Amino acid sequence: MGSWVRCGLAAVMLALGAGWAADARATLVRGFSLPGLVAEAHSVLRGEVAWQEVVYDARWGRVYTHSFLVVDEVLAGREAVGDVVVVRQLGGELDGVLSQVPGTARLEVGAEVVVFARTDGAFHYLVGMAQGAFEVRREAPGRVTLRRSTAGLTVPPVAGPTRPLAPDALTLDALRAQVRDQGRAGGQP
Repeated sequence: MGSWVRCGLAAVMLALGAGWAADARATLVRGFSLPGLVAEAHSVLRGEVAWQEVVYDARWGRVYTHSFLVVDEVLAGREAVGDVVVVRQLGGELDGVLSQVPGTARLEVGAEVVVFARTDGAFHYLVGMAQGAFEVRREAPGRVTLRRSTAGLTVPPVAGPTRPLAPDALTLDALRAQVRDQGRAGGQP
């Protein structure tokens, strides 16, 4: 057995022995650093959530919420200002029945957001669920901050060196610099 396998197994055993367990109301996800979010995304977009619809997808047998985002700024990706992209997330309320998935992002109609998304050509999917969506807040003239909530997500411990997780708050200028310095978002569809 390779040393990396032994280290991984040891980390899992240590975590279990220490009483680490995922909350029953949480979704277990891979954690992303800020450079990791940028690298994984096909697109990094700032825009306004114009409207939403909840649909049942018979092919997958699931309920989805579609948030229609009007693009105001393309930090990375192939979209253009004015495009409307559909951000698809599991869950929603349909015909009086609520389907909730812990860890989905709260994308409110009328909110200005920044999303890190991958696309299949039809829909955009947030990288790391709620990790990939920030609400834009204009707190003072010229100062724009981004905030997110990752409530409902559990990131398991990983063996070996890791980068710190992306912060839950940063400035839009800091994000622009990160994307610019990194070159471009991750693989294209």
